[in-house]
Amino acid sequence: MAIEAVITGNLLTNPVQKTVKTSRGEIKITEMRIMSDVWIQGRDGAESTPDESKTRPVQITVWNEALAELYAGAFRTGMRVEASGDLYLSEHKATEAERAEGKQDYADLRCDAHRVTLMLNRVEKITMRPKAGE
Repeated sequence: MAIEAVITGNLLTNPVQKTVKTSRGEIKITEMRIMSDVWIQGRDGAESTPDESKTRPVQITVWNEALAELYAGAFRTGMRVEASGDLYLSEHKATEAERAEGKQDYADLRCDAHRVTLMLNRVEKITMRPKAGE
């Protein structure tokens, strides 16, 4: 089951491009990790504070090859972004061998993003590339 979600936060890692095999053949995807956060507005103009109980890392995967390549080339660790897509819980059951090593079952949040938007909070300068044919 997936939930349509909008996730806002800072990139924890630089985006990584990978080639994966699908039923349509090999495609390039981009993966990145966002620290999703929720801020609580202070009273009477007081400074906002993060709600630590709602702050979680989310693994983002972009399956659209054209967008995946753009994001991999433009985004960097620390940038504030907003990802929209299908959010789901991914569960991993540890094998007996992993349990012998002290590893446990775990679950993490994942999002198959339809788009990822750069928020301008920390941007100092934007440089546009020339149009084709210029």
